[in-house]
Amino acid sequence: QENSKILVAETADDSKQLVGAVLLDWKDTVGHWGALSCPRKYAGRGVGSKLVQAAIEFFQSIESIERIKIPVLSTKNERLIAWYEKRHGLKPIEGEYDFVAPNIVLDEHKGKIKMISMEMSV
Repeated sequence: QENSKILVAETADDSKQLVGAVLLDWKDTVGHWGALSCPRKYAGRGVGSKLVQAAIEFFQSIESIERIKIPVLSTKNERLIAWYEKRHGLKPIEGEYDFVAPNIVLDEHKGKIKMISMEMSV
């Protein structure tokens, strides 16, 4: 897809095992990322931070990009929101809104999962 890219993180050894990935896309002056993932086996080793930093640097290299805006699950996720703020400089904007894909949510959770948008200038 035009204006999209997947960044991957691999182990440094010869096996080149996939240890994380993030999907980037951009339109006009705004960059986005989503689906950042890292297997639990590699959690706490800085993989997520390195992927976020690589995403920020990638968007900084595109002259037209002025800001990054990402959706973040906010329900029971204060730690991740604080991590994005303290480590990477993203700030919450606007208020909470309903989860963006309600058709994949179990009935007992419908309307209970909230999101926020976070943003930073590049």
